[in-house]
Amino acid sequence: VVDELHMTLLNATPKAKRVNPQAYALYLRARSISNDNNADEDDRARIGPLLERALEIDPDYGDALARYSLYLWGVLRGEGVPLEEIGARLRQMQLRALASDPNNANALSWLSFITLTIDNDIDTAARYKKRSHEADPTSYEVLWTSMSTLGLYGRPDLAVRIGEYLIERDPLCFWCYYTLAELHMEMGDYASARAVAREGLALDSQWLDGKLQLGISFLLAGDPEDALEIMSELGHDPGYIMVLHDLGRQEEFDALLPGFIERFEEENPLVLAQIFAWIGDKDEAFRLLGRHSREDTWQIRDHLTRPWYRKLHDDPRWLALLEQYEMTDEKLASLDFDQLRLPPGVER
Repeated sequence: VVDELHMTLLNATPKAKRVNPQAYALYLRARSISNDNNADEDDRARIGPLLERALEIDPDYGDALARYSLYLWGVLRGEGVPLEEIGARLRQMQLRALASDPNNANALSWLSFITLTIDNDIDTAARYKKRSHEADPTSYEVLWTSMSTLGLYGRPDLAVRIGEYLIERDPLCFWCYYTLAELHMEMGDYASARAVAREGLALDSQWLDGKLQLGISFLLAGDPEDALEIMSELGHDPGYIMVLHDLGRQEEFDALLPGFIERFEEENPLVLAQIFAWIGDKDEAFRLLGRHSREDTWQIRDHLTRPWYRKLHDDPRWLALLEQYEMTDEKLASLDFDQLRLPPGVER
C-alpha cells in the first residue's frame, strides 16, 4: 500500500495554484516572526495560531502547511512526544493535503523529510524531494527545506546556491545565514563561512549563533587563537573546550570536560562524540556515535556530514556508519540531483 501511495504521489502532473490573499498575509506574519532573531516568547506564541488561521482559510496553502509542519515538529519535540508519533501526525497532515492536491509541493517536501529521517529510506525521500521541486521550484518553504537538507543527500553545493537565492529575497532569514555558514564549512570553505556569518552579524551584532559559526570557522581552519577570542563568550558550547584543546590548555580542558559529559551523556551523546572525535579519541567517539537515538536519524545523518569527524574518516567503523545510513559517496552520487529543478537565476 505504501509503495502504491509513493507511486501515485510521485507521478502526478504539476500545475499552478492561486493563494488566498488573507491566508498569504497571515503566513507572511508567521514567517516574519519565525525569522526574527529578537522575537520574544509572546511573539513566537503567535506563530501557531496565525498559521492555523491561514490553513482554515485555505487548507491547501502549501507554504503555510510547510511552516506549520515545522512549527509542530519543534513544539512536539520540545514536549517530548515520541518521534514516531510526531512523524505519524505530520505524515497524515501531508497526505490530507495531497488527497486534495497531488501537486502540493510543500506536502511532498515534508514527506521527503519524514521518509528520510523517520522511515530511513533515502531513495524514496530523494524522489519526493525532486518531485517537490518539479511541482513548484519557487516555493519559499520548499527551497528553505532543501537548503536545510540537501547536504544530507551529498549536495551541499546545491544547498548553498539555494540559500544564497533565499537571502537575496529574505535578508532577515537568520537560519539561512546560519545554514549557509555550516554548509561552507562542510565543504571546507572557511573564508566563505566567516563572510556569511559576518553578514548576519552586521544585521544583529548580538546574534549568538552567528558568533558561534564565526568561532567554529576559525577553529576548523586551524586558527584556535582567533577562535578563542569569539568562543570565550560562549563557554557553554562544546566548541569552546575544543579550542582549549587545540591551544594546548589541557588543564582547563580537563577541568571542563566532566561537566559536558554529565550534561550530554544521556541527553545528547552526539555532542560528546564530536568532542572526542576532534581530540582524536576514536574509540570513545564511536562509542558515543553508537548511542544516538535509533529513531532519530536526522541527528546522526547531520553529524555524519560535519567536519568535526574528519579524524575518524580513515577508520573502518566510519565507513560502516556511512553504509548503515546509505551515505557513502557512491550511494549519494546514485541519487542524481544534477537535474533538480531550481528557480530561474539560481546557478548550479
